[in-house]
Amino acid sequence: MSTVNYEKGLNKMRKKYSRNKYKEPLDHVIWLKREDKLYKFYEEYKDVFNEGKIYFSHIVHANAMLFDNSEFVDCPAVTIYSTDDWVNANPECMKDIVRDILSYRQSPETDVPEKYKSVVAEFVKDSQRINHKFELEIEGHKAMFHIATILVYRTFLPDSYLSGSILPVIAEPDKYETVIVLPHKYWAKDFKKDFMEESE
Repeated sequence: MSTVNYEKGLNKMRKKYSRNKYKEPLDHVIWLKREDKLYKFYEEYKDVFNEGKIYFSHIVHANAMLFDNSEFVDCPAVTIYSTDDWVNANPECMKDIVRDILSYRQSPETDVPEKYKSVVAEFVKDSQRINHKFELEIEGHKAMFHIATILVYRTFLPDSYLSGSILPVIAEPDKYETVIVLPHKYWAKDFKKDFMEESE
């Protein structure tokens, strides 16, 4: 269990980002073709950087290359996040949701609890390019969650790889599908340290 004060860290990141939003253009990754659903990233990322808000997300699954720095390739991942304040103050609660979604993906539909039916069905249908929202009560708190496919730019990560499972992202789910990892130059110091130490 992390000792990071997530609520305090998120507020720091939001303030830092609001003072100097990310405006640099992003190079297209070679492997991403126009017919890929993820290509929408290039149509929306500038608007998301400009209009989006920062939230905590939890990785559901990711391309294996993102977990080490042996190959410097930008890759997709699937993450879950919520715009709810309580969830963002307690993002580790999403670990149980991720575990349940992954555990039920091989189960018959009749065995999937009602609260997970919609997201599990979407995950089974397209686990690599999922984009879905669902309401869920967790620890007595009801909130809307979003599960989304993201394109992870390795330069946005400390040490350029996924060493932790909780990530700050930028999103505006009411307008855009695209979710972007917050470049690590905006991360709170204690959160960045905790993220990098998860793999040690």
